[in-house]
Amino acid sequence: IPAGFTATCEQMNWPHEEMWKKLSDGRRAWFESDNGSYIYWNKSDGCWWIDGPSGAGVYIQRNAGELPPLDGKWEPLNPVAAAAQPVLTAS
Repeated sequence: IPAGFTATCEQMNWPHEEMWKKLSDGRRAWFESDNGSYIYWNKSDGCWWIDGPSGAGVYIQRNAGELPPLDGKWEPLNPVAAAAQPVLTAS
């Protein structure tokens, strides 16, 4: 479970393991960067989410693929994010 996700759950007084099971399908991989941002697929809305280190959502993209889309068509969730699209690369 990403550290930012756990932090957000703790701030909201939500049980982080229960929430992770509720939102993540437990099958698709999730990814965490060195800065603590992370990407995961949310089964409740069918979107890939890019969350910042704080756990707050930054971008989403509706896509049911097994891996996060690399096409750059991410929807920003705040004005700061709207200034630039994330750059995802496969490694």
